[in-house]
Amino acid sequence: MKELIEYIAKTLADVPSQVRVDEIEGTSSVVLELRVAPEDMGRIIGSKGRVANAMRTLLRVLGGKEGKRVTLEIVESPTAEAAAEEVVAEDAAPEEEEAPMEEAAPTGFEVAEEVPIADEEMPF
Repeated sequence: MKELIEYIAKTLADVPSQVRVDEIEGTSSVVLELRVAPEDMGRIIGSKGRVANAMRTLLRVLGGKEGKRVTLEIVESPTAEAAAEEVVAEDAAPEEEEAPMEEAAPTGFEVAEEVPIADEEMPF
């Protein structure tokens, strides 16, 4: 199932190198996460979702033969440039140490005693 979706997506995509399919398998179900480049989302989903629905139909048939429910989730993967920028930003940012918590400065307000509420009916 995973290989089929990967093949279809790579065939449709302009950037097939960014197509990735992750399979999360449960006892009676399988979730396939299809990740594609942002510019390929339209091609993968298709007009009115027809391509995505066709892939889901194929998965439903294959899953039925194995007795499993298959779900296809189409996820936009970050572009290579955005991913590289994120890595650079993580490496460049110095780690900040947490400052120890200090006692709060007095504000001039004191906590009042709790006032018990009577069991009387409210006038409104």
